[in-house]
Amino acid sequence: MGVGGESPLSLGKPDGKVSEPALPGGGEWYSAFTDELQAAVDGVNAGTSPRVISSELAVDALAVCYAEAESIAEGRAISLD
Repeated sequence: MGVGGESPLSLGKPDGKVSEPALPGGGEWYSAFTDELQAAVDGVNAGTSPRVISSELAVDALAVCYAEAESIAEGRAISLD
């Protein structure tokens, strides 16, 4: 995603091709997270663990976010090994 949301989400594939995946929930980058956020809110309100997202998935999501920031800062692809 470009700085300031000016560019669409781009997915770089191992073969070098780039695609722009459609995000569920709308055209904004954050729309993909609405179901997960609602599940977290519902879980807190009910005092239960959400079924949609776990703490492990949240940690993985943060790793992706940090790699994205590093990729933008360095202008190169970052591996998520």
